[in-house]
Amino acid sequence: MRKTIVLGALLLGACSAAKAPEQQPAAAAPATNILHIDWGGIAYPDGDELKRHWSNYTINLIDGSEAYGWTSEKDISFPHTLAFELAGAGKITGLALDSTFAPVTREDGSSSSTADGSPVRHFRVMGSTASPDGPWFEIYRGEAAQGKRSDFTLKAPVTARWVRLMIDDNWAAGGQTRLSEFELHGALAERGAGGVPDVTGYYTHEYGPIVLKQDGHLIHGCYNGGDGQLEGMIYGRIMRLAWYMPKEKSIGTATLVAGNGQLYGFWYRDMGRMGSPWNATKVDPGKRDLGPCGALLRR
Repeated sequence: MRKTIVLGALLLGACSAAKAPEQQPAAAAPATNILHIDWGGIAYPDGDELKRHWSNYTINLIDGSEAYGWTSEKDISFPHTLAFELAGAGKITGLALDSTFAPVTREDGSSSSTADGSPVRHFRVMGSTASPDGPWFEIYRGEAAQGKRSDFTLKAPVTARWVRLMIDDNWAAGGQTRLSEFELHGALAERGAGGVPDVTGYYTHEYGPIVLKQDGHLIHGCYNGGDGQLEGMIYGRIMRLAWYMPKEKSIGTATLVAGNGQLYGFWYRDMGRMGSPWNATKVDPGKRDLGPCGALLRR
């Protein structure tokens, strides 16, 4: 019995002396990208970008994915400015530029296996609290890494609503330039800010007109001459919609942001596969025959 007690005591002592496993510090929460389309961010078109393939549009910089990005014209001159708008006053604490290239096969069947253009190198970020035309103050200036993500932290938070990314050069010292993602980290003064009074109206789009009818926070829509239907909700200026094409028996979603008489956003197929940007301009339909979609505006 005595031997058993002694052995038990020795084992207990050994266990007590064993070093307790060290607790790992909790991983820091990812920074909130308040420029993301889901937060109501807007990327203004870059000049005549509609002449380019949609996979090069500026709006791709705020979709949260490296699969698509912005690519300039081949004869770009520096400095070159890209313009953005937050859904409201934002307290910016940091930012990120990502020039990672991700090969992709697009919705229309085309694909990219190699990157066109040279990544952004030296840049400045300017901000304004007054208007999209300024006046402007400098938020940050720096150098982005080549072909990968670069994160930057501000010395002190800065408040802005309108932002310009001024590209001073690229890693090839000239020629066509590219960027996959641009992020602004921080917090909006009010989530769901920047809402427009009513998004009801007729919008022109390269694939055909879109008609929207707002009923409180509910959104009803029609496109492709009545072949396509939209249903969803609006929060501030952010619309989350489901689309349905009965003839094709296809269904998907869309995220649209309303502002400045425009719709900015993307449509997605099943399983979140991106279709393409779905930007549109609000116009007076005049005496146009809206077909089945006109019934929405007559409600």
